[in-house]
Amino acid sequence: MRHREPIVRELREPPTYRLGPRLLLIGGLLAVAPFAVDAFNICKANWDIWNGVSYPYISTPAIDWTGQALASLRRAGWKEISPYLRDPAWKPVPTIMFAIGWAFVAGLFLRGSVKH
Repeated sequence: MRHREPIVRELREPPTYRLGPRLLLIGGLLAVAPFAVDAFNICKANWDIWNGVSYPYISTPAIDWTGQALASLRRAGWKEISPYLRDPAWKPVPTIMFAIGWAFVAGLFLRGSVKH
């Protein structure tokens, strides 16, 4: 008489659900949503202009806010850097170091744009 072999079952761990990538996706969509609404407003205004409706002003609050934030950041940066560059007793070392740093950062931005 043959004996039956024992049944061995693998114990699997329950699936883990990662919330990180989903939160990143939702956060990215929420960050892009105002700009998508502004792009839709611009496209709608252009369509209406082609149909004869004129707009005195197209409402784009996200794009306006981004422009104001970048202008504010530029002013704050220039306010911090300009005393070193326009000091009456002109010092070449900070200016040259700033120029080298600026060239390095610009080189990082241009790194992938050249095709060999």
